[in-house]
Amino acid sequence: MDHDRLFTISRLILAEIAGNLPERQARELAAWREECPEHEALYRQWQDERYLRDGMKALERVDSERALEAMLLRARRASLRRRRARAIAWASSTAALVALSVGILHFSRPASPPPVIAPVEITPGHPRATLQLADGSLVLLDTLRGSLEQGGVELAKDNPRQLSYLSRVLPTDTLPVINEIRVPRGGEFDLVLSDGTRVWLNADSRLRFPVKFTGAGRRVILEGEAYFEVTSDPSRPFRVEVGGHLVEARGTAFNISGYGDAPATYTTLVNGSVTLSDGRDVVTLEPGEQGVARRVPGEGIEKRRVNAGEIASWREGSFILEERTLEEITREIARWYDVEILFREGAPRSIAFKGRVPRYADLHEVLLTLEKTGEVTFSVEGRTIIVDK
Repeated sequence: MDHDRLFTISRLILAEIAGNLPERQARELAAWREECPEHEALYRQWQDERYLRDGMKALERVDSERALEAMLLRARRASLRRRRARAIAWASSTAALVALSVGILHFSRPASPPPVIAPVEITPGHPRATLQLADGSLVLLDTLRGSLEQGGVELAKDNPRQLSYLSRVLPTDTLPVINEIRVPRGGEFDLVLSDGTRVWLNADSRLRFPVKFTGAGRRVILEGEAYFEVTSDPSRPFRVEVGGHLVEARGTAFNISGYGDAPATYTTLVNGSVTLSDGRDVVTLEPGEQGVARRVPGEGIEKRRVNAGEIASWREGSFILEERTLEEITREIARWYDVEILFREGAPRSIAFKGRVPRYADLHEVLLTLEKTGEVTFSVEGRTIIVDK
């Protein structure tokens, strides 16, 4: 990437953190993040405390006084425990570090007054997603207006959080047209497939699917978590590929959680019937049962009784804490609030919780609820949650 564009992107990130990024520029930043994994990695790196701190130390070794005077502000470090601390404002550090990375510290540009930086605001997730079309182009669904066409199927945005594929009759020799919806961390989105099947996608998830199901089956590929309400069609089973496993249903409702950082894929049946296969074992689930397919080869599929409604309650606005470990809960919090989690040495990871927390609650309210156990404490530094005993 050329230096001018990198500098421009850093300005967009700065405006985003400050909460004053216009919609058009927000689309530009989102498109840049989607261009390649390296851009997304850079975006996250520029918000990482340790990376920024190391970068600031490097800046101190460079004769860059004019640049620092123009970009640095002191910010109060937010803390649930009201610990006294001071930190360099994230947005200012990001701008200064990007300046270093592109050689702007030679500073041929005139210095500008330091921007007024608002504290980092951590908000719960909201409807947003990107759709990759068959030709590779990307559509930002949260800003989409009107409709699109793919392979003879109309794509219509029913409401701010849902996209529907309105099926039409296609010639029998039509080749499959594949789309992929990507929901980022801090996002959620709903989808109605061409057969009427409804899909709720949780944060940090992807679904790859044909715009029109053809042939004897219906097949989609999932990464992350989704809740499915499958339209009944006895002649064409509905199959979901996830984490090397295959879930098959005909007309039913079920939840699948298959995040790559989890030790297993969890398929929970709400009603109807599904079969779960790992290529060797096949398990049939009944309502209220969960199939646990471990990622370690040879461990097979475990079947157990669960409260299926509670497990799927994320789509209705709740965090269910029942019998879940702190490590599992914080992974979900990290995805939903788009933050990083850091466990201090000795911090408890396996303690279990009970209860329910509103999914759209302020982050501090969620963490304070967890702290009531008396076994764990949290502090928030920028977009990093630090877990301590």
